[in-house]
Amino acid sequence: MAKFQYTIRTQEGKQESDVIEAPSIEAAISVLQNQQLIITDIRPFSETEPLALNKLADQLLSYFNRVKSEEIVLFTKQLAVLIQAKVPLVQSLKVMAKQVVNPKFSKIIASVANDVDAGVVFSRALAKYPKVFSNFFIQMIRSGEISGRLEETLTYLSDYINRQYLLNSKVRGAMIYPAFIVAAFIGVGAMMLIWVIPNLTSVLTESGQQLPFVTRLLIGSSDFMRSWGWILFIVLAANFNK
Repeated sequence: MAKFQYTIRTQEGKQESDVIEAPSIEAAISVLQNQQLIITDIRPFSETEPLALNKLADQLLSYFNRVKSEEIVLFTKQLAVLIQAKVPLVQSLKVMAKQVVNPKFSKIIASVANDVDAGVVFSRALAKYPKVFSNFFIQMIRSGEISGRLEETLTYLSDYINRQYLLNSKVRGAMIYPAFIVAAFIGVGAMMLIWVIPNLTSVLTESGQQLPFVTRLLIGSSDFMRSWGWILFIVLAANFNK
């Protein structure tokens, strides 16, 4: 049995990665497709390339290619304009898929267009991507479909999301200076732990005396920062950009 590493998307739009054993790659694909899973990537599994690292790389790639709020705003606005111009929904979505710059978002819109073209309700096609389209967005689209006022709903959504985006932008702008101060304090503290404390540690340990708990805790924090501090900085940077 050979091992194959795969990345799939479930019917709910959730992306997962794992390893499957099968006689051939064709057999592995058949097994996954029989489970109603959408295969986005499959390849022979290498023991020298740990799966955990691949998952981390996929998560980082997914984060940096995420769909931003301003892209949702622009998509909703332009889709509302197309619908107002009496362009059919499927054709409007296909036009939007070609105009969107973000390749990830473009694929999502194209997938939604294909689902709608196949007879899936628009709101249900959007619901496959909960990380991109909020529950409020989907429920509003559903109400527009039921009432037959999708055009008005899209116009309202474009205005609402735009107001929310502008408000969030103002809040983030107001937080820049406090965030800069906090980052400066964190940077100074990190420099103390990485460069200053190690120099003092050698002097303290040579004395041979029992060090207080707080001092030992500080030395341990310094050792951790020198070994694994880069992970902490990546996590903080990722959370700050959300």
